[in-house]
Amino acid sequence: MEAFERKVRPIYDALDARNWKGATKLANSALQKFKNNPLIKTLKAVALDRGGKGEEAFQICEEVRSTVPTDDHILHTLCIVYRSTGNLHCLTQAYAAACEKEPKNFELLQGLFGCYVREGIHAKQQQVAMKIYKHLGSEKYLWWVVVSLLLQAWGEPAGVKAPMGVQQTLKLAESMITRQLNTEQKLSTKEALLLYIDILHVQGKPESVLGCLRGELRSLCGLTRDAMQLEAQCHLRMGNWREAADKFKEMLEEQPDDFLALEGYLDCVLPGSAKGFLENDGWMEVYYESCQLTRRLNDKSEEPRPVDSEQNNIEEATELVDRVVELLLAGRPPENGSTGEEGAGTSDSQKGPSLNSKRCAKLVKLELTARKVKLGLSEETDVVDCLLSTFRDVGHLGSCSADVREYPALLNGDNRRRLAADLLADECFQKDDFDSLKACLTAHQIVADLDFPTYITAEDHIEAACKCRVHFVKSLPYLENLDKRELGPVDNVMGVAVSALMSAQRNSPENAVHVWQALAVAVTSTADRPFNPRLNLDLCAIYGCLGAPLLALECMDRLEVKYIQLDSLASHLLLPILLGCRRQKESRRLLIETIQLFEDHKKDAGETVFTAYQKGTFTKIIEFLGFKETLELSHSYYVALAEEGLLRLCECTLIRNDALAQLVKDVCSTLPIETMDDAHLERLRFNEDLDSRARWFPPTMRSCNMGVCEWWEGWGAGEQKDWPETSRYRSNRKKRLRHRWLLPHILKGMMLLGDAEAANKAMVTVLSDSGVALEGCVEHYANLLKESAQRSVSLLDLYESFQMLTLLACSSMASSIGTGGEPDLKLLDLYVDWCNRLVDLICERLSEGGASTCGVEVVAAAILNEDIPWLGFSLQFWVKELLSQKKQARGKSPSICKHVGKIVTDVSQPLEKLVQQLEAMSESPVDNSSLLAAMSEGQGWKLWEHANEGHVKATLDQVVEEQRESRRRFCERGRFWCKSFSALKSKEGLW
Repeated sequence: MEAFERKVRPIYDALDARNWKGATKLANSALQKFKNNPLIKTLKAVALDRGGKGEEAFQICEEVRSTVPTDDHILHTLCIVYRSTGNLHCLTQAYAAACEKEPKNFELLQGLFGCYVREGIHAKQQQVAMKIYKHLGSEKYLWWVVVSLLLQAWGEPAGVKAPMGVQQTLKLAESMITRQLNTEQKLSTKEALLLYIDILHVQGKPESVLGCLRGELRSLCGLTRDAMQLEAQCHLRMGNWREAADKFKEMLEEQPDDFLALEGYLDCVLPGSAKGFLENDGWMEVYYESCQLTRRLNDKSEEPRPVDSEQNNIEEATELVDRVVELLLAGRPPENGSTGEEGAGTSDSQKGPSLNSKRCAKLVKLELTARKVKLGLSEETDVVDCLLSTFRDVGHLGSCSADVREYPALLNGDNRRRLAADLLADECFQKDDFDSLKACLTAHQIVADLDFPTYITAEDHIEAACKCRVHFVKSLPYLENLDKRELGPVDNVMGVAVSALMSAQRNSPENAVHVWQALAVAVTSTADRPFNPRLNLDLCAIYGCLGAPLLALECMDRLEVKYIQLDSLASHLLLPILLGCRRQKESRRLLIETIQLFEDHKKDAGETVFTAYQKGTFTKIIEFLGFKETLELSHSYYVALAEEGLLRLCECTLIRNDALAQLVKDVCSTLPIETMDDAHLERLRFNEDLDSRARWFPPTMRSCNMGVCEWWEGWGAGEQKDWPETSRYRSNRKKRLRHRWLLPHILKGMMLLGDAEAANKAMVTVLSDSGVALEGCVEHYANLLKESAQRSVSLLDLYESFQMLTLLACSSMASSIGTGGEPDLKLLDLYVDWCNRLVDLICERLSEGGASTCGVEVVAAAILNEDIPWLGFSLQFWVKELLSQKKQARGKSPSICKHVGKIVTDVSQPLEKLVQQLEAMSESPVDNSSLLAAMSEGQGWKLWEHANEGHVKATLDQVVEEQRESRRRFCERGRFWCKSFSALKSKEGLW
């Protein structure tokens, strides 16, 4: 045994030191003495897996598994490799075999339970948990059984049917808990109580919940406030508004800064101004952990509870608000800590209320005033006065602008202008102390949220940005001892400056000088505060709009975006920029990192859930499974899969037919058609953190790679005034995702690679999402082409129509080649006409010059990197098939050859024109000094006053050079296809 220990210990040490090669060598040495020892073999497998040899590691683990090991340590080590290689089912089989061998070994049974948890096989984990519970009798394992039952019901909305049905499953879970209560007269933890309450709620038994909370189980709540919150939740569920109001009132007496309780109370006594607690699902918001299962399984068809919106007791509401304000200003400290505001902690009781208490008192009055306005009992001017009073008392607190953000929406244009004017005229703008500077920031932020109502001309917006710059510079001496990675209290004022300039661009879109000014403001500010999140996100967006994706990437890298932020941030902010500007390498890296995030979580999520079982945090189990589903159904995940597959195709040149065919088939296997059915699309989750986006940079409604162009066609051109409505945004994004996902399948049909039925089905689906039927598509696009000549049509609409015609024309040609029939000549002519029309418009827009051409170049790049390659790839296979047919016809070319040759000739002409235009732009000199002069006109020079003007000039040079480099890449791509088409045209005797 000592000899074995001497051999094994160094292997563990090498693994701990991440010395994978050393660990493998030590394992090989140990195996020479202890041949086929399962522990040493599994340790070797771990070392090989960590060293990148997953397949070899998996084979060793399979050898060990075939011996049916029962040592839990060996099985646990096998888990490391099986999880890493995505073969958890093998671990389950290993534990199942071990349990058959030693059925009384409860450690192995727990391990088997964990395997079923990792794989999400809830029915089997219930059976194993029941077996453990019957033998050990511990309450812990009872809850394992109960949770396993609940998770069977949990899967119902996702299409995973509960074996016994949802209602029967829930009844069984409740009966097991009831039996435990009858036997032991108690539950052991608050987690158990919350889960029991959830089971009662999901079965529509709020009265039983109240019974629990009024009995001995109430003590499990811990805090009295939690018990009252749960009771209030029940009363809301039952429609007992009076009782719910009384509970909320008790909560406010105990903790007057509880804003959720205040809103609940006011909803109950002022139902005409209710924010949502009185809605069918509103009661769930009171205590999230007690109704997670109910939230998922809640019957949406449930009859709405009657609410008499006329029964508004304003006197009672006013009395309660006065009482809450009295408690807050009496100096009572908040019980559960403050909001984390600087200087907002509890002050010495001898000196009166804390800043946080003053803040809460102001917000309570503001909330009541806003509700009075909704009920027609007050004027909008009262809200303005209340907002101004709040600002003057607590405007120097960093949370102030966020606290009051919802209330200006109640104001009409005149009152919005009055509020903005009074804020900007406040005396804080005449002072230089730190609190006044912070108050200035709050004022600027509120005015920005109001969309700058007092700024009419571009000069007004520039002046506002200059004032922000002055306040920022004044704050710098206060930040000398602050680490540059920390956020300064006034740092975000420059984000307001950028917003003001971008609003000027929207209101005066004739030229893009305001975008360049915004760039200068952000760049000079990051020189002082390089890690400011708001500034870097703004810079990332501005660089993207100006066609400088590498500089945008640098900004995002400074923020060290990783893990879940790839889903919530980079996927919707950075990815459209990289894809639109065709930075293939950088796009691929981001896409792979994003996909890896989801794949890794899929592997590790089961381990987290099993840990929650072991710790007894039962509500967390449901929460973790909800989070797992959120990531598995993330819209960003499917976008990344689709774009990564298309990127692999876009990067291809004219490689051998067999290699290209295999690549297309591989991409199609990665993107199965059935994944994009309506039911699955409907379940997709949008996890983007849209709060991180500046208001002037709305999320794209188009395909991910069209985001930059959409900005220039919308906000940058003054056409888009606000963000899209949520349901419309999500619907459009799902349709665009399906289009990108199905595109490889359509290409497969265009390239004569078989499965024509699937390709046709994909084409019909994409057309249907565009609102076009396959039968009448030629007439539809012909009419659209005529309309585009008579009226202004969006460049993006024209491009999307051209893209659809590319697919239709190539599919028609491929079908004719495959069957020997005649192609739809009208469709082919229409395709060529659209190609000429689109290229003419692009060249016309590009010749106008200016920064707005960056959006046009995105469309040009899409044509050269996607649509033309799709035609080129198809031509490869058509030529191969036509040569084969010619050979079979003893040297006579098929009749369709002339049509193929005509397509090549007709498309080559606009392609050549587009490439020449881009080449001319890439070679033409750019006078940055004149651009800087235009940026400095009027008060423009003040935007970077006290900063290094050389820094601004260097940034302009960097952006312009990156624009040129992009154009050169586009031209190179275009020239490649021009030569390829020229070579095809010269195919001797074929055409």
